[in-house]
Amino acid sequence: MAVLPILVYGDPRLEAVNQPVEDFGEKLRSLIEDLFETGWKAPGLGLAAPQVGVNLRIATIDPSVGKDPAARMVLANPEIISHRGEASLEEGCLSFPGLFTTIPRPTALRVRTQDESGRWRCPGFPGLSGRRTEIGRIMRTPNGQAFARTPAGAVVPVRRAR
Repeated sequence: MAVLPILVYGDPRLEAVNQPVEDFGEKLRSLIEDLFETGWKAPGLGLAAPQVGVNLRIATIDPSVGKDPAARMVLANPEIISHRGEASLEEGCLSFPGLFTTIPRPTALRVRTQDESGRWRCPGFPGLSGRRTEIGRIMRTPNGQAFARTPAGAVVPVRRAR
């Protein structure tokens, strides 16, 4: 495993159109391990491939930040298929170091995604436990949206960490 450099806001690769994952072989497994290792080192709950300069539609999420192997999730070619509720929580993003903002997110999500072997799954993320609303943000990163934008296309105002 390798810790990869995380791109920061302003790098055009963060907002590029990302390619779907088609090859679920050893190269992808290596990238997945690198994404987990990089996210744990940062530390963060999740990291998407575009954040390390790989324009593929894949993200890793680990709410335990490396403490519980069973908590690891891989989201390849993710699609939000349903959502409900709304809550606003303060969020950060590894590609916006030291910056945080409060953004409304769904309180429950159901997604269609492939795992590290290419098997389709439809996991649900009910409730707010473990900051599950961040999954909505992480889901958007592989799709070319690094943080949040207004309908006019401006990045949502952020503030420096205290």
